[in-house]
Amino acid sequence: MTALEWRDVDLDIGKIRIGRSVPANTLTVGHRKSSAGRRVVDLPRPLQQVLMDLPQSGHLIFPGTRGGYLNHKGWMRTVWRPTILRLGLHLRFHDLRHFCASLLFAFGENVLTVAYQLGHSSPSVTLNVYGHLMREGRKLDREATLAQLMKAFRAPAASRAAQVRPEDATGRRRRGPKPAPELVETSGFEPPTPSLRTRCSPS
Repeated sequence: MTALEWRDVDLDIGKIRIGRSVPANTLTVGHRKSSAGRRVVDLPRPLQQVLMDLPQSGHLIFPGTRGGYLNHKGWMRTVWRPTILRLGLHLRFHDLRHFCASLLFAFGENVLTVAYQLGHSSPSVTLNVYGHLMREGRKLDREATLAQLMKAFRAPAASRAAQVRPEDATGRRRRGPKPAPELVETSGFEPPTPSLRTRCSPS
């Protein structure tokens, strides 16, 4: 994500091309060597809108505060961990990847599609990690679920964040985790259609 540039994104068709990476705790960009790592991933329409709302003043989609590559360790310390603590959750950043894979299977995607989206070297790797999800066979309505996620994303920060005492920020007196909202199966829900721009040509 730190290596993504606006030229990698095609918001007209909802695709992002993955070809470079910045290893954790470095500021050196390199090209991904494996053919599986080099891929084009799909962007759901709500995520297209989120990207459109980002400032496009430079070539990086997620730049650091000075415009260069984002520092992984600093971002984890100053952004990710305080946010997760305020929300009362216990999540690694990598858990978002697992959540994405879980949603794809719940949306009815096949293992080949999920393996390609995740950049796995073969579908057998995907099956080894996520085979239990296929056996469970849980199904979610794609549009309704994405609408729920976007509603939570757009909610005011005050209503999303847990009320914590100042000493909680140090980790000494932390409350227990709040349960994550349940994504339920829905069939008759009609989500609002995002107002996507027809053309987007970031520099």
